[in-house]
Amino acid sequence: MNNINTNAQNERRDIMKGIDVSSYQGTIDWNKVKWAGVQYAIIKIIRKDLNPDKTFEQNWKGCTEAGMPIQGVYNYSYATTLGKAKTDAQRVIEVLAGRKTFVWLDVEDRCQQGLGQTLIDIINTYQSEIKAAGLDFGVYTGLSFYNTYILPYANQINCPFWIARYPSTKGMTIGDDPNDAKKPAIVHSLYGWQYTSAFTCSGLNNSTDANLLYVELGAKDTTATSQPAPAKPSDESWKGNVDYYLESEEVRKWQHAMNVGFDLKGADALKEDGKFGADSQAFAKSHNLWSGQKHNCPTAIKWLRRTLHDVYSFTKLDTDYGKWTDYLSKCVKVFPKEQRTDTGRICRITHNIQTLERIRKK
Repeated sequence: MNNINTNAQNERRDIMKGIDVSSYQGTIDWNKVKWAGVQYAIIKIIRKDLNPDKTFEQNWKGCTEAGMPIQGVYNYSYATTLGKAKTDAQRVIEVLAGRKTFVWLDVEDRCQQGLGQTLIDIINTYQSEIKAAGLDFGVYTGLSFYNTYILPYANQINCPFWIARYPSTKGMTIGDDPNDAKKPAIVHSLYGWQYTSAFTCSGLNNSTDANLLYVELGAKDTTATSQPAPAKPSDESWKGNVDYYLESEEVRKWQHAMNVGFDLKGADALKEDGKFGADSQAFAKSHNLWSGQKHNCPTAIKWLRRTLHDVYSFTKLDTDYGKWTDYLSKCVKVFPKEQRTDTGRICRITHNIQTLERIRKK
């Protein structure tokens, strides 16, 4: 099978950190979740009675409006027959109503233990329906379930897997990483690792599952067999002024803050790629923040406060307060003299990013 790869778990891939959610999490503020650093969401689509999850449409809309990438939907399966698997898949396609995304079949329920070959046929039947609709397909399950009920039939399944294994039961936040030594080892392509069910962040009312995604869904999986494409000549003109160019997670947060704070959407929005290149530099030069400005950008100020607090240890700053204060001015002014702006404009955004990065490197 071309999808089986005994070395898949050891390959170097870009890693994205995200969450999967259902009606259990209630109403989610997706702007806050994205601000917290979550990079994608996977959404529960239907319930046992085949009705849509109560918050499916709400979560889909919220993610879309916040610019949160949706890396799939999942269907918790109770199927014990091929007919039921086919019906479930068709219902998922119906609820998606033409929306293209990855579909994960969640097989872990007690009713599916001991089905043997039938479970494999259920997976393949469901996959056939999903693929026929032009959608990508994968299987979610726990590592123990995988090893006991799927591994003996590994050669009969050709799809990626998203595996749950929790190294710890303690609560985790966006800054907590799982013990990589506990990463699931499987013979199929490991697209995702669900490493906790106790993740919390701003914007969530209840804890949820957090996941590492090793392959951006929708992109082709080139594990093991493909040769790398010839390198194209490097064109770094997009970096703009290389003296100001930066690439970091803090830049991505700033870009998101600007889009939210200045209500930038569509073609007007900054690309939230974490790269302070020509486009971001041009934007920064035309959007200033200064003490007493009538049209303050609360989101941008909160970003600055949080960066000063979390990254540069200005611990007395209130990170959730979206107004400029004398104390914030004092914090900005302690930057090196050669990095200060004039007194009329205490903080030019371009200047802040460059200054913060230089301080970080000292």
